[in-house]
Amino acid sequence: MFKKLFHPYKINQCVIPNRLVVPAMVANYCHRDGTASDKYIAYHEEKAKGGWGLIFTEDYAINEHAMGYQFIAGLWNDEQISSHKNLWSPPFLQHRF
Repeated sequence: MFKKLFHPYKINQCVIPNRLVVPAMVANYCHRDGTASDKYIAYHEEKAKGGWGLIFTEDYAINEHAMGYQFIAGLWNDEQISSHKNLWSPPFLQHRF
């Protein structure tokens, strides 16, 4: 059952380094306006350092009325989008594989 757990898995052009997956979890670490806080970025960076093959983030609200929880991520304006780009910065990405 565990023979392939630590082997890479390919989905189209995406190679996942192992089959360990972190499901989406609501952390409520963003600011009230949906921008990413330092705590939110650090939370996901620590997961990336852990060696997981695939990490799903929490919900992202696409407008201010779609926030299912307080302090979740938002992507309906440029300020929010800019704040979440830190998830794709080089220091963060060094931990992905």
